[in-house]
Amino acid sequence: MVKDATYKKICNDAIKLIKPSKEEEIKNKKFSELLLKIANEKLKQFNARAMICGSVAKNTNLKGKYETDLFMIFHPSLQKDKLTKFGIEIGKEIVEELRGKWEIAYAEHPYLNARIFFENTVFDVDIVPCYDVPANKIKSAVDRTPHHVKYVIRNLKNPDEARLLKAFMKSAECYGADVKTKGFSGYLCELLIIKYGSFLNCIKNVANWKFGGIILSIEKTEKIKFEKSPLIFIDPVDKNRNVAAAVSSEKLFKFICTARDFLFSPSVNFFLPRKKIPYSVIDLMRTLRARGSRIFVIKFKRPEIIDDILYPQMLKCSNRIAKILEENNFKTILNEIFIDKENCLLLFELENWRVSKIERHYGPSIYDKHAEGFLNRYKEWKIKIKNDKWCVEKLRDFKRVEELFNWLIKLDKEKLLEIGIPAGIVDSFTNSFLYYDNKFFELAKEYSEEFRIFLREIFEEDLNIIV
Repeated sequence: MVKDATYKKICNDAIKLIKPSKEEEIKNKKFSELLLKIANEKLKQFNARAMICGSVAKNTNLKGKYETDLFMIFHPSLQKDKLTKFGIEIGKEIVEELRGKWEIAYAEHPYLNARIFFENTVFDVDIVPCYDVPANKIKSAVDRTPHHVKYVIRNLKNPDEARLLKAFMKSAECYGADVKTKGFSGYLCELLIIKYGSFLNCIKNVANWKFGGIILSIEKTEKIKFEKSPLIFIDPVDKNRNVAAAVSSEKLFKFICTARDFLFSPSVNFFLPRKKIPYSVIDLMRTLRARGSRIFVIKFKRPEIIDDILYPQMLKCSNRIAKILEENNFKTILNEIFIDKENCLLLFELENWRVSKIERHYGPSIYDKHAEGFLNRYKEWKIKIKNDKWCVEKLRDFKRVEELFNWLIKLDKEKLLEIGIPAGIVDSFTNSFLYYDNKFFELAKEYSEEFRIFLREIFEEDLNIIV
């Protein structure tokens, strides 16, 4: 059994590697103060004020991360369209005064993302307009953020413990509440430390989390019904919000498994980026031979839409195609998506890829008075009765799965929309390419290392928490 002293030594060693240096802290402070000064000058005319948010404000930022969130807090009487207009205009003025570059990004409403060069360092800055309202009376989701920052500053006793958890999460690839990661936000990590008091105590509790949904809170609260979620953490600044709503079941159990691994065999490597080993084509061939399955990939150009729209639409598309395959008696073992800067890939692993020419389709009971419609529809085929039900034996539309995939990628936009391909990606989908067998292996060989890492992860992941 590992002693607590061993864990604490490893955590102390990790802090030295992940905590910003004094020089970084001074630089972050000077930059934040400069941003605030410029922003507040420009916000005076609107009777508004600026506030630094994010991990820098809470002193939980990690080494080498020069990221700052500047919130511009307006009076709630300001109309929403003007909030956006003034926020973007002032944001541009701030960035231009600091000779930075900006682009408009989108969440619930537009905000500015900027890159500003300061003291030989590039800072990544989000400039976000919001309303000055109580946390339980928000007008937009970002209105809670200043309240979150204040809560953490008041209640987080040792920020280094939160740094440890964030670094641990990043190493386990569970950090980030974006639509791609579906993991733990920085605020959720900070709340876990506030609840459990330390990183080690948090990990020990996480290792004992059980099935059936986990409900956490810092303060005693009334029972509130939330949408079904694998993890619920009641927001201490808004009791009707689940801070962990973005956490997927996969990332939750990955966190639990990694916590158990750390307790069993602690190492500073749990706080550092993990070396990822891509599949070689030979390894990939061996894996698929051992699985006795085939892979089919549909590839098309990435549409020019933001991640918050693209990822859900790709998932919807993948699930819809898997359903079409199932409807035609082709069983999928898995269906996954892969997205990079250039392309979108839909990957399907098939359990079977050939079916008989004939299929039996069952209709209504022979006692059903409305069976005539079924008999009329299939009158050109041989009608039979099985277990007191009308049934018809008819030719299948697709006998080989390749036929179905080739039919699918040749459909026009109108037909694709009709069968359920999402509108945001349908234009790109009309110019799809299909890869399987040797062409798939060629794609894996010639495509990015990131893709081959992705393939290894989907085939070798193990989230069993029973030990």
